Amino acid sequence: MKLLNLLYPCQCSRKDIFERQADHGVYDGHCLNHSVNQRNVTSLRLKIPQTTVSFIDAIQGRTEQELAKHVGDFVMFRKDQIYAYHLAVILDDNAQGITEILRGYDLLDSTYQQIHLQRLLKVHTPHYAHIPVINGADGAKLSKQTFADDVSFLPIGQTLVRVFEHLHLKPPTELNESSPNEILKWGINNWSLKRIPSKTCMSLRH
Repeated sequence: MKLLNLLYPCQCSRKDIFERQADHGVYDGHCLNHSVNQRNVTSLRLKIPQTTVSFIDAIQGRTEQELAKHVGDFVMFRKDQIYAYHLAVILDDNAQGITEILRGYDLLDSTYQQIHLQRLLKVHTPHYAHIPVINGADGAKLSKQTFADDVSFLPIGQTLVRVFEHLHLKPPTELNESSPNEILKWGINNWSLKRIPSKTCMSLRH
């Protein structure tokens, strides 16, 4: 089935979407079942069937999600005339010949949507690995959105060693006295997905 046959226009505002998600958990397909004003700017949504997307993650093992239940019909082309992230990223990865993707566990939900699109468009699905994210003392993921300290202002060598510790690479104590280049070289030589825990997050230790 061609992708164009699965797209439909949506004119719901952010407020509309928020209210419908509050009632149904996901977008309820309102514009699929109601006529829209063709003169107004619309986004394009993808009709999601009752299907389960599953794959083998290199760290998390076998994982799956029912797209219609947990995501619903998602946007492929935005009202501001920009292609949505999920479509752009899978086409970009395919064009670059990307075969392996390592990213944070917080992006796992995005992966199911991207794999669904890859299968629809018949493009290659890379091998995925989702590592635990690091949370602060308050339980929130360390990021710009949570106003975490800028890592660029921290000591490079010490920060690299702490990252290796969180990834369970077990860096030796004497590595703290090495230069950043030497620490990176050690990390490359000792990198192993098998050592990384499958838990979803790790707390920052001071």
